Amino acid sequence: MKSQGKYVEFFLNTVEEWREKLGRVDSVVNEWLKVQKNWKILVNIFLNSEDIKSQLSEETKVFEGVDREFRDIMTDASANPGVVEACTKERLEQLTVMSNSIKRCEKSLNEYLEGKKKSFPRFYFLSNQSLLTILSNGTNPPKVCEFIGDCFDGLNTLIFLPPAPG
Repeated sequence: MKSQGKYVEFFLNTVEEWREKLGRVDSVVNEWLKVQKNWKILVNIFLNSEDIKSQLSEETKVFEGVDREFRDIMTDASANPGVVEACTKERLEQLTVMSNSIKRCEKSLNEYLEGKKKSFPRFYFLSNQSLLTILSNGTNPPKVCEFIGDCFDGLNTLIFLPPAPG
């Protein structure tokens, strides 16, 4: 609209206000989607895995804070669905801080997984998601069985016998 020159002069202030609002909406929504994507990946890892909670306790606390904040934002967005009102400058700052916290958690998680791979090199044959599933179900061997063939050639599964009495 701004390129229309003399025809937009009367509305120039309104056009400028909307250009600024829509630019802010674009920035906030992009950051929001990035946080949501990464939060979705990490929420089960940091909140449901006892091994990760114990090994990465500081990062788990950071992620728990991000989780609370993100859920609050989503609740607020659900209650007030106006996109322009939801995309304030403060929201962008809040989402940027959350994104940086998530990056810190991801970095620590990747270092943790790299350490596990170094201690048992066959883990290098697994994706990080598969390795996380194995580590978070270490006390539940039947759940780990689906990955046994990825670690050991020639094995497809294991059969677990009930413990012998006495």
